[in-house]
Amino acid sequence: MKLKAFLIVTAVSGVLFGAGFFLFPAQIPAMHGVTADEGMKHMAQNFGGALLGIAVMSWAARNSSDSIARRSIVLGLFVLWVLGSISTTLFQLTGIPNNNGWFTVAFHVPLAVVFGYFLLKHRGPIEG
Repeated sequence: MKLKAFLIVTAVSGVLFGAGFFLFPAQIPAMHGVTADEGMKHMAQNFGGALLGIAVMSWAARNSSDSIARRSIVLGLFVLWVLGSISTTLFQLTGIPNNNGWFTVAFHVPLAVVFGYFLLKHRGPIEG
């Protein structure tokens, strides 16, 4: 497994989901059966902006030669995907969203595992 590939996956998914939440803050939650009021729309747009920032960071890190910076980025992405896995699973189990929400869980969990793998595989700085 190459870290570069997973940084690219994170960048591409960040652009797709980030742009979706930023540009369509009511429609994306509606696809999961969740109605968005004005506060929810605002939070969805902030979330979209954060995902776009993560996309830029991941894309820039894919070819980085600074292994200490790469380790920091991988650690941050690991935390992101683990917490996302937990929160989306717990939300899905409430029964509020429709079954489309399981797609989100199925996307988060493997990425949490992969970034965890890179942290365990490389105890120190992470090279290319």
